[in-house]
Amino acid sequence: MKKISHLFLSAVGLLLLTACGSSASFTIDYFAFKQKSDGKWGMINAKGEVLFENEFKNAPTVSINDRFAVQNKKEFYEFYETDDQPEQIGEGVAYKEVGMFTGKYAPVQKKDGRIIYLDKKGGVAIDMAKKFPGKKINEVECFLDDWAKVQMDGKYGAINLDGKLIVPCKYNDVRENFLVADRKIFIDEEANKWYVIDHKGKTLLTKPLENMQPRYLVEDGLIVVRIDDEEVILDEKGNTKLKLKNKRIDSEIFDGKFVYSEDDSYGMMDVNGKILFKAKYDRLDYNGAIIVAREDDEWFIVDEGGKKKGSEFEDRPTLLSPIFDGYDSFFLIKNDGEYTIVDDEGKEVKIDVDLKEVEMSGRSSIYIWENNYDDYDEYK
Repeated sequence: MKKISHLFLSAVGLLLLTACGSSASFTIDYFAFKQKSDGKWGMINAKGEVLFENEFKNAPTVSINDRFAVQNKKEFYEFYETDDQPEQIGEGVAYKEVGMFTGKYAPVQKKDGRIIYLDKKGGVAIDMAKKFPGKKINEVECFLDDWAKVQMDGKYGAINLDGKLIVPCKYNDVRENFLVADRKIFIDEEANKWYVIDHKGKTLLTKPLENMQPRYLVEDGLIVVRIDDEEVILDEKGNTKLKLKNKRIDSEIFDGKFVYSEDDSYGMMDVNGKILFKAKYDRLDYNGAIIVAREDDEWFIVDEGGKKKGSEFEDRPTLLSPIFDGYDSFFLIKNDGEYTIVDDEGKEVKIDVDLKEVEMSGRSSIYIWENNYDDYDEYK
């Protein structure tokens, strides 16, 4: 089963994943499924409600803000309105690559290589080549909280919905979290510093890069960093909140709780250092609402005290990120080559279709590789 690409990850590294209670303003409503391996794709949600079935030869991306995309016969992407009878947006218009409508606009790469942002009706909202003439556009990101990371001439910054730079493109790298949308970490290797900058372009925190590597942002202003091979959680002012010592953070942090590992075993703790249950399982997965554990090659649901509940599963369950509608009540398991939707008590959800294949794809960013600049002078 495929999870969201690069999105999702971007922040995620890739559970899709990240923190609850954030300012992210989008939800994944539907994802693609097939009833037969040689059949066509439809769309379903995590609750087992089918939007449509047997419609597309190629798998649609996930549906966000009532929009999804799918490749046509020539392998160019077309956008559709999310409906039980999906209609194409901008008839005959297709793109080499597409991002998602995580905000008002979605980034796309046209057939000639030009990068633009589309509005939900298919109109051009931002033309990057016109906004930044002579600049080499290396990467553009989907909008979150009305700003988007961009890379121009090899350096990172950020633009707002007007296409104006609110963070200058002078940084070597960015650390972010798709569910902590109002802040990003920008890294300046030449200055040997990293900065937490908000969606208005204001610098909230500055820290030295030497011996302190920022990893990712967490809810409530918290930041996970690595200092001399030790994981440390900082508060919003940059002060040390928790040192993990010989432990490791092994999940995203949700509502102040996370999976930790110690001596190849896994348990749960909070950002204040309180152990919710000791490291005793062979593996733990956590998405902010559901915890599943593995012990002796069996998977099962556990509560926040580490107590087993529900039935056992032979294969690893697929938990959904908090950006999925229904993530807190449902997940997927695969048995005998087919997927099943299971509720948070471990009971199978009855649905009207088979799930032979599922696909959860979508891009958070669009990259422009060097060979896409062969005709750059023609369209800049």
